[in-house]
Amino acid sequence: ARDHGYSPAQLAIAWTMAQAPWVVPIPGTRSSAHLKDNMGALDVTLTPNLRADVSALFDGDAIRGARYSGWMQAVIDTETFEDENLG
Repeated sequence: ARDHGYSPAQLAIAWTMAQAPWVVPIPGTRSSAHLKDNMGALDVTLTPNLRADVSALFDGDAIRGARYSGWMQAVIDTETFEDENLG
């Protein structure tokens, strides 16, 4: 990201938005400085080569597993989904 003049957040948000029209990033922030940085994603020029380079970092099998550790999951009640129809 920095090699192209963007922050990691800007490139990540721009790349996410480029995946499909129904993919919408929802970045969180605690400061106006981070919000301003995140908004900079709208100015990212995501060339085909840059998009391919970023996509190569995220092999479909590379990202998997639990989002939180076991002890953290135990105190979070918003990340559990149970449906008797899913088996």
